[in-house]
Amino acid sequence: MLTAGAVLPALTPELFAFYQQAQPGASYALRTLDPHQNETVVSMIDQIIPATDTPGAKAARVNEFIDVILTEWANDEERRNFLDGLADVDKTSGALFGKDFASASPAQQLVLLGSWTRPPSEPALGNRKKNLRPFGSPVAATRGCRATSSPCSRA
Repeated sequence: MLTAGAVLPALTPELFAFYQQAQPGASYALRTLDPHQNETVVSMIDQIIPATDTPGAKAARVNEFIDVILTEWANDEERRNFLDGLADVDKTSGALFGKDFASASPAQQLVLLGSWTRPPSEPALGNRKKNLRPFGSPVAATRGCRATSSPCSRA
C-alpha cells in the first residue's frame, strides 16, 4: 500500500491519460488487423500467455493493444513486417499441418510457436525459421509429429 502511495504522485494526469488511451475501450473496433489476422494473433497470444487461475492475454485483449500499436505507433515498414510475419505463420502452418495457424490444434500451434524459439546460448541465425525446434526442419517437424503419434499429426 505504501508503494502505491509513493507511485501515485508520479502519475501526472497527462501520463495517466496516456496509459488509458493505450488500452482500447470495450467497444474497440480493429483498425489494422483484419478478422483473420486478429484470429491468428488471438490464437498466438492465447498459447503464449494462457488463462490459468488468472486471466490470460486473450482476456486482457492483448490483440486489441497490438492493433493499437500497429495503427498508432508503428511506422509503415514495422506494420508491413508484422503483417507479413502473420501471413508467413499461416503459410508455414499450412505446409506443416494443412491448415492456417488459427485452425490448427493447440498442440500444432505449440509445435509451430516452439519452432521459432532458441535458447539464449545458441547463436542467432539470420532466418530463425531455419532453426526450427524441436524437430530441426518443417519436414522433420511433420514426420516427428506423425512418428510419435502426437496430437500434432494431420489426422
